[in-house]
Amino acid sequence: MPWWSWWLIWGGLILGLLGMLAYFAVVLFRKTMAAAEELSTLGDALSVLDAQLDDVAPGRKPSAVFQPSAELALVVQQNRVVRAEKRQRSRDKRITRGKLLVRSAENWTQPHA
Repeated sequence: MPWWSWWLIWGGLILGLLGMLAYFAVVLFRKTMAAAEELSTLGDALSVLDAQLDDVAPGRKPSAVFQPSAELALVVQQNRVVRAEKRQRSRDKRITRGKLLVRSAENWTQPHA
């Protein structure tokens, strides 16, 4: 094979590679544009749904992400106090019930005169 045939073969391969890369770049660009268009459509639909949600549930709480951390810490502390009081009430009820059970068992075990 003459030396210039290698130049033609490699030149053809490089041109084919550049053509393939250009084709893939065009396809990727079209897909990106279609995705951007769909994303804007989705944004419009979400804004409509968000407005409808405000109408349906006007008293909903805002996201905790946007609240100051001091307020969240106060809410967490209040919840801890409420849970501690609830646990204490439950414990007191169990103790009272246990005492009743013990007294009732004592009445059954003592001989009746």
